[in-house]
Amino acid sequence: MTSNVERIVATELRAILTSSAAEVSVREDSQLFGALEFFIPEVMCQLHEHWKCEEIDGFFPHAARKIGNRAIELAGMCILCEDQTGAPFHLRMSYSLKEDVIDWMESRVGVPGKGRGAMQRVALWSKQWTELGMRAAEDPDDIDWVYDATYGDRPVA
Repeated sequence: MTSNVERIVATELRAILTSSAAEVSVREDSQLFGALEFFIPEVMCQLHEHWKCEEIDGFFPHAARKIGNRAIELAGMCILCEDQTGAPFHLRMSYSLKEDVIDWMESRVGVPGKGRGAMQRVALWSKQWTELGMRAAEDPDDIDWVYDATYGDRPVA
C-alpha cells in the first residue's frame, strides 16, 4: 500500500521534472524535501534496524539532476534529528506514469564512522559538511555508504 508521504514525493517529482533541462531546480523549502524527511527513513527501516529510530530533519542538496524523463538524482547533506549533525546522502528515483507512486529508488545515506549507527556525524555547516556534500554530489559511487536501500526496476531513459 502506498503511503501518503510517497504520494507527495511522486507528485512533487512529477511537477519538478516537467522541465526538459538536465539540471533541475529544487528549492530547499520544496514539499519534496519535507516529504523525503519521512519517506527515506520509512524505506530504510525496512532493511536496516538502525533506521527504526533514526530521523532526518532536512536535506541540503549540492546537486539535483534529471536522469530520465521521470527520474531525478539528488545528492548532498542531510541533518540527522537526534543530535543535529550531518551525513551525506545520494538518491535516485523515478515516479510511475500511471499513479502517484515511486516505482524505482536507490537511496544511500552516511559514511562509516564512530557515531551512532556506525555513521560519521559531522557538525552542520563545517568544512567537513561541505566536503562530504560535494563528494556525494560529484562521485557518489566512490563512497563507501553505510546504509542503502533499492527497490523497483530502474527505468530505461
